[in-house]
Amino acid sequence: MIVVPGLTQRSEAILNQLDGLSQAEKPRFLELLSGTPEGKQALDEARTITQALEQRLGSADLRDLKKENLRLGPRASAKLDQIKAIARIVDRAQRAELSRQGDQPPQ
Repeated sequence: MIVVPGLTQRSEAILNQLDGLSQAEKPRFLELLSGTPEGKQALDEARTITQALEQRLGSADLRDLKKENLRLGPRASAKLDQIKAIARIVDRAQRAELSRQGDQPPQ
């Protein structure tokens, strides 16, 4: 079984801040994040969660995930909305980071 980790509180706050920015503001914010230990940790956690979701569920985009399509116990089923919210934030952060990396000139 593939375990999908959660975000630390600080990383969740940082990724929520990123998620609240306009598309034009995200590249600069990501550049600043990648230069700090907390920012690097948040981006690393996002990558780890994205990879685990893709391995476990086939995608990190859980917008269409339905409880009835999963075999979850009652406790896990109750947390599905929280899992979907984290997955949304992580997916958007990962996409923004990939977009920023693609916009950088080759080194």
